Amino acid sequence: MKTMLGIAVAAAALILVTSPAIGAADEKEKPAPAQVQKEPDSAAGQRIESGARQIGRGVEEAAKGVVQGSKEAGRKISEAAKEAEPKAKNAWQSLKTAAVDAGRSVKTFFTRLFGD
Repeated sequence: MKTMLGIAVAAAALILVTSPAIGAADEKEKPAPAQVQKEPDSAAGQRIESGARQIGRGVEEAAKGVVQGSKEAGRKISEAAKEAEPKAKNAWQSLKTAAVDAGRSVKTFFTRLFGD
């Protein structure tokens, strides 16, 4: 997921760096800031918009992957808990049985020692 986000960011940076209005044009060829704002449909503006949309889609896909991964992790944890439950009950039952047996042994010892 981080890889997809990294690729999207790198693609946006590449688009911005190679854009003629931003990096490749001479200082003399660059339009004045007022002209850029008046012409939002220029080629550079369209490339920036396209790059922003691509980043948005990449982020959206990354978020979907995170959500799906979280669901899968939750499902696996739930399955592991269900599998461990019988073993935990068995362990508790074994401890309980051992405690009862130990109690009987102690009772028998003192009954024999001091008699009825």
